[in-house]
Amino acid sequence: MAEESAFESKAEVAKPPEKEARRWLLELTLAEKRDKEYIKQGRDILERYRGTKYRQRTFNILWSNTEVLRPSLYNSPPKPDVRRRFRQADMLGKAVSEICERGLTYCVDAYDMDACLKNDVLDALLPGRGISRVRYIASIKKSDKDSDAQLPEGREKVDYEQAFCEHVQWDDYRQGPGKTWGEILWIGFRHKLRRDDLIERFGEEIGKAITLNATEESSIEENQNNADLGEVFKRADVWEIWDKEEKRVFFVNDSYKEGLIFPKDSPDGKPPLALRNFYPIPRPLEMVENTGDLIPIPLYSLYEEQAKELNRISQRINRLINAARVRGLYDATLTEFAELMKADDNDLLPVQNARAWMNNGGIEKALWWMPVEQIAKVLAGLYIAREQCKAVIYELTGISDLSRGMTNPNETLGAQQLKADFGNQRTQRMKREVQRYARDLIRLLAEVIGEQFSYETLEQMTGMKFPTAEQKQMLQMRMQGMQQQMQSMGQQPMMQGQQSPEPPMPPEQIQAMQNALKMPSWDEIMAVLRSDIQREYRVDVETNSTIADTLANDMQGLQEVLTGLVRFWEGVGPAVTSGALSMDAVKNISLTVVRRARMGSEVEDALEAGMQQPKPPQTQEAPDHSLEIA
Repeated sequence: MAEESAFESKAEVAKPPEKEARRWLLELTLAEKRDKEYIKQGRDILERYRGTKYRQRTFNILWSNTEVLRPSLYNSPPKPDVRRRFRQADMLGKAVSEICERGLTYCVDAYDMDACLKNDVLDALLPGRGISRVRYIASIKKSDKDSDAQLPEGREKVDYEQAFCEHVQWDDYRQGPGKTWGEILWIGFRHKLRRDDLIERFGEEIGKAITLNATEESSIEENQNNADLGEVFKRADVWEIWDKEEKRVFFVNDSYKEGLIFPKDSPDGKPPLALRNFYPIPRPLEMVENTGDLIPIPLYSLYEEQAKELNRISQRINRLINAARVRGLYDATLTEFAELMKADDNDLLPVQNARAWMNNGGIEKALWWMPVEQIAKVLAGLYIAREQCKAVIYELTGISDLSRGMTNPNETLGAQQLKADFGNQRTQRMKREVQRYARDLIRLLAEVIGEQFSYETLEQMTGMKFPTAEQKQMLQMRMQGMQQQMQSMGQQPMMQGQQSPEPPMPPEQIQAMQNALKMPSWDEIMAVLRSDIQREYRVDVETNSTIADTLANDMQGLQEVLTGLVRFWEGVGPAVTSGALSMDAVKNISLTVVRRARMGSEVEDALEAGMQQPKPPQTQEAPDHSLEIA
């Protein structure tokens, strides 16, 4: 059996199609086995988080920790920050960066990327892996003579374009074997499709051949007695495979073994997006690093034993609280005790045979109360043990008291600052991982926008106006014609009966034409956006969170350097003026400081050209009054 299910080379599965389909079904089966324990553990963690299975007599520390970490790691949607990579005077790079940033800002806001990232962070904190994919959808319509006179009637054209993110359910994702993300040769997404969806996507022949073996369980359970209604909710599990090695995208289903399934709009398996790294997802978001393999490690698994101990302590506390109730025994002949327990405030009850009670040692001798002092002592110890167990969990997860809003008013400011620094340092790596993931997702969106969107869509989306190459050529010809006309008017006198030349163009219009000629054209901009290499050379796509620390440090460093230079110049100014110190020495010292601070070649060039020897102050000579005296 092992020999029948194993392939030694790709040539064995290239033909016939049945073997290729069998190979990919085996790949999915192996991926299912690799992720079996992880998926089981992830579902158990989600049940604990939701409280659906482990609700009674437990302390849901998982929900508490997750709700503390979520806003700490991600609390607002990322803002795209696209800039020229080397911050140099580059009009084309500036135009590309502005268009790219405005397009990304619109897509992030209009298509609710915030919801995707929230779900990704929650999946990364609970099952251990968060995934979103980028999609591109173009709305096609046929042109008519009324709406678009430039195109022939009936021709298809792009009416509307969308680039957005889509959250992927954590257990609907599979990937090939590998220890690093670069070694992964294929990834897969599971879709639950109805019969109509299958026929629409793959054609009638394949759509009807696939067996509907998946159901919506909740709907079926609610309608167990209605078999016909149950048929409506049947689905087929179809896996979408992105094969990086062969650069193709196809589908497989365990009930269709005749070959790979290709959609009608891409029968050759061409990927819908020509992405530089092929996959429509960034490296998945994971909170726990693992260099051994790519099977995620849930954060809860690192303190699972302590959480179970906390639950055991909480269960004991709840049982003892139920046991610590006021209960007692009394002499059955003293029937008044039952009425006494039911009496209200200031109620007096008559007692029969009161003298007999007194002779037998009083009412206290006839009543025995259940002792709860020992229960109270045990409860006090259990409460202390629970707090100690919680402290261990908080230390393992790095959640400080200040992160949970807990503080001691008797602590000093230094002690609280140490706690805050400890919490920030422990969660800093996870914060940076979330920032990295959001940046990579936005970079994928930028790639889709640059390679798929037309310049008409970008012009409407961003509100930026640039001329086309044809328009710039026409402006250039018009400017040349105006110059020739002005030169001919200056050289040849106007003859009698000759038609007067056209009136001169207003200076404002001439200036607008000159500015338009200096601007890059849409053809140049789109050439950069369409090329992965040119786009990455020209612009750098980041988010506000990934560059916030860098910008703050850079601005602080620049301020310190500039303040130091100004003070240095003020200090050596008198020495330079008097000639005690040369200007070359001051310039060399200043350039050394600038180079150490890495302020860029533009600042060095400005210092080289701008620093000059100051002129000595002119002394006014005393007027000569000798002639007047004479």
